[in-house]
Amino acid sequence: MGDGAGPPCEPCLSKIMAAIHDLRGSLARRSGGGCGPSASGSLKKKVSEKVLTAETDIAHLQSTSKTLEDQVWFLTTKHEQLAVRLEDQEGRARRNNIQVVGVPEGVEGPSVELFMETLIADYLRPKELSLFSRTHSRLNWIPGI
Repeated sequence: MGDGAGPPCEPCLSKIMAAIHDLRGSLARRSGGGCGPSASGSLKKKVSEKVLTAETDIAHLQSTSKTLEDQVWFLTTKHEQLAVRLEDQEGRARRNNIQVVGVPEGVEGPSVELFMETLIADYLRPKELSLFSRTHSRLNWIPGI
């Protein structure tokens, strides 16, 4: 080898050329082709195909992500609206409850309507129920009243 001041010696150049030749052979075996311009062109083609595929996949994922974000926003908004409606209905149900003084909580059983009918019939004992039937059967308008 030279000291860096002059041109390298002939045996050194032959060793460098042999190493380059070995490197080309090694690259050719790995890529399946030569190491010339056609091999680098095919490598560039493979890389650009992979980049194009990756870009297409990324664009598809972005579109899918946007669709899912829109659906999450819609469902979150719907959930909030339904929660407000549910709270309103619960409040109305509490306000619409009636309390019968002297009747303990929970004795009505599964049918509140049947319990109230029994309670009215047993404890209040209305003597004449025809008042209710007369009131509900009069559907037409009476002039002068």
